[in-house]
Amino acid sequence: MHIHNDEWIITAAEIEAVLSRTQCSQGPLAVLPSIPNQDAAKNENTESGQKPSSSDDSDSELLSACICVLANPERVVRMHSNVADSSVSRSIMATGAALPGVWVTITGSAEPFRISMRSDPELRFLVSDMLSAETTYSPSLISCGLSTEAALVLMACLDQSRRSWLVSLLKHLEPISIFSVEDINFCLSEGKIEDFRWTLPLVDKLLPIPIDEMAFRADPGPALMELVGSGLIETINEEANVFDWTEAGRVLAEGNRQAAARLVLAQSFLLPDDDIAHEIMLLTRTPLDVFLIMVSGADASLITMLPGDIDSLLEQVFVAPFAQNSEPETDDSEAAASESSAAVQAEPIAPSASSTAEAVPTKRFCTQCGEQLMAGAKFCLKCGTPVN
Repeated sequence: MHIHNDEWIITAAEIEAVLSRTQCSQGPLAVLPSIPNQDAAKNENTESGQKPSSSDDSDSELLSACICVLANPERVVRMHSNVADSSVSRSIMATGAALPGVWVTITGSAEPFRISMRSDPELRFLVSDMLSAETTYSPSLISCGLSTEAALVLMACLDQSRRSWLVSLLKHLEPISIFSVEDINFCLSEGKIEDFRWTLPLVDKLLPIPIDEMAFRADPGPALMELVGSGLIETINEEANVFDWTEAGRVLAEGNRQAAARLVLAQSFLLPDDDIAHEIMLLTRTPLDVFLIMVSGADASLITMLPGDIDSLLEQVFVAPFAQNSEPETDDSEAAASESSAAVQAEPIAPSASSTAEAVPTKRFCTQCGEQLMAGAKFCLKCGTPVN
């Protein structure tokens, strides 16, 4: 193990040796890498005659505290990112009682691993900088609620649209925007591959259950029809097995095709009843917008991020709890304030109330045919009647 650029470069065997020495047990949210042969790992340093660390005692104690946080964290955020299809990364950030107010980050899918410490502002800047661009926001105000199945099928539709465009480019053909149920099944099956240049593989690795093991994989039809009802796609044949994008959906598809960056945050935290909650946030930076697809349990949502929304979201994700003062006595008002603060801390992540109010306008309907109008629509997509 050695230190480079304020990071510990460490193997799985050395991590196991620290756990053994500190007798730190792993909790339900543990994010440490698995070790194939633990007995061999524990004895590796002893048999080789090498010291487990080249750092001084203070660094060794700090590393031990970091590993204890990774072994038994209170909150975990996983991040997969892809910038311009050329730079991909995956990292896990955890915070816990062993290092109050600090995020411990472990990166790398294979040995050696890199462990470092980060603050809330550092992590927020990292994500904001990755999603930044010289172009200004020009939000399309697209917003709708979806089921988790429909959100994942929407990602498959986005991958299929981009795939179709690339094929037409290589074969010198006109781009085709329509797609079939078979196309979506193919894209869903591709979710398990290790290619972070595509949306579903980027998200699949952070889901509590892989897409291939979800019930809707046998028949994505209901999820596709939910997207039809949400006004993102439309059927173009009587059998309802061939689809095309609506005007709003085409904004998503084109933005996804030209995305400057895609980033997935997966947050896990313990609920009061010791259950584990999971939330997945897919952020896509297009030339003019940032779209958020959020999945929490069985529910999901799609929303255009307005200026300031990203900062608000990150402030809720990257909040490392500080140590609580251990006072012998507290009055009732202080206890009530503490309980209220803890309740707010445990709430699932959601866009701020003010930004949600701006991004989710009141539903409007066409005065001619009664069709629900998309946000910002200038005319009815069904009958063409102008909107006043």
